[in-house]
Amino acid sequence: MELDISNLKDWAYLIGLFISVYFFAHRLKIDTKFASYRETVSYLEKRNEKLENAWEAIYKNLNDDKKLKTFFNELDLIALLVLRKGFDEELVYNYWWKFFYQPIYVPEIKVFIEDQQAKDKAAYENYLKLVKKWEKQIKRELGYR
Repeated sequence: MELDISNLKDWAYLIGLFISVYFFAHRLKIDTKFASYRETVSYLEKRNEKLENAWEAIYKNLNDDKKLKTFFNELDLIALLVLRKGFDEELVYNYWWKFFYQPIYVPEIKVFIEDQQAKDKAAYENYLKLVKKWEKQIKRELGYR
């Protein structure tokens, strides 16, 4: 039985190609995760104070629909980015869990969200999905049963 050198070269070339593609895909996945992390941190740092102030203003005057819409539109966008893996979920949770927990238990805000959803079923849909997803974890961490 003779060894055909050209056949071995072809196999070596294919194996090398598969290894290269595998490592490229693996590195791309890692880079994407770090990019998501960097983008999330950047956004959180830029928007944290503004959201805190907005929440305080809303809590003082629960009848200002314009401020409520602006606040919840931003939270809905953040929730969409988390659900679509654009933002790192753990970072957003650690920074802003209270914005996905406290507002839901304020009766005036709950009515506002229900009214908005009566007009448009998709209103704040992503926000409410994330609230539901995190609710058990938040309650557990706060010591509720």
